[in-house]
Amino acid sequence: WIAPALAKLRARWWLVLAAAELGLLASVVYLRTADYSYTAELRVSAAESSNGRTGTSDRLGGLAALAGVAGEAQPASPFRLYLEGIKSREVAERLARDRSLMQTIFANEWDPARRTWRQPQGFLGGIKVGVWNILGLPRFAWTPPGAARLQEFIGKSVNVIQSVKSPLVVIAFQTPEPKFGMRFLTRLDATTDDILREKQKERTRSNIAYLSDKLRGVTFVEQRTALFEALNDEQRQDMLANSRAPYAADAFGVPTASLTPTTPKQAPLLVTGVIAGTILGIVLALLIPRRRRAPVDPVSGD
Repeated sequence: WIAPALAKLRARWWLVLAAAELGLLASVVYLRTADYSYTAELRVSAAESSNGRTGTSDRLGGLAALAGVAGEAQPASPFRLYLEGIKSREVAERLARDRSLMQTIFANEWDPARRTWRQPQGFLGGIKVGVWNILGLPRFAWTPPGAARLQEFIGKSVNVIQSVKSPLVVIAFQTPEPKFGMRFLTRLDATTDDILREKQKERTRSNIAYLSDKLRGVTFVEQRTALFEALNDEQRQDMLANSRAPYAADAFGVPTASLTPTTPKQAPLLVTGVIAGTILGIVLALLIPRRRRAPVDPVSGD
């Protein structure tokens, strides 16, 4: 079957070439109309408070052992909670209160003349609605941008890049406006850190009140020693949470943005278009049957 296939390709080389050119043309059209995005990055490392939690956990675990209570699993460090909390709903709710930020992110849904949100209208949106109606798929009502929409946006646009070879964690954000991307990463970092700081303040103050109350009624020397050590650790954590220094994550420098767009990548997309068109041309050349000519009558010549 290889020989007939090669014969078809030799006979229909023009079809393969036309399909490759069509794929190249489609890539060029897409690159001329696509929205180019830059990558803004912020590098962070664990702050001092994140490195000082182990001793507190060990002492509280030892105190629980003296009291005859089974110890719980070791709590996550503030830095780990910071990395997980970047894409949380609580952070999105805090950021969604900034109307200027929301109007920039969801600019195509903001009506500056009426100063209100509106459902975006466009050619592609109309096609999507038509296709959904034809297929009988459910369509959900449009909702104005809020915390839920912002959380979804952060989940898709922000990447947390960790490496075992580096103590720094890179927070990357894809955006068509590099200056806005750097400002957004600054706000995202500060908001996440502030939320964890507030939670730590409430936790340490509650623990300090509890430990101070327990000290009044404990006479056993080992328990009093453990309580004093735990109380000192909680007071230290309260001091760190109330300082102006970063609580969970310490930024390594300021956010930066790429000088040129990072998506879409022009050269790989052009090559992909040519390859895809060539493959399509080969498939068409092999599958499209040849048109057979009607036999000629030797007597009449018809």
